[in-house]
Amino acid sequence: MKGRSKRRIGMLLSAVMLTGTVLSGVQPAFAAEKAKIDVWDFGGVEEDVSAYD
Repeated sequence: MKGRSKRRIGMLLSAVMLTGTVLSGVQPAFAAEKAKIDVWDFGGVEEDVSAYD
């Protein structure tokens, strides 16, 4: 009886941890459209400013 309850609690905690890990890493594909991404290039020559917009 004790072994079963320990196993069920372990499985429940594993499922909770897996769900939390999966949900924390989810980012929508359109997130880059809302936030502008800065591109840093040290030592290079600026070619065209509109290329990074």
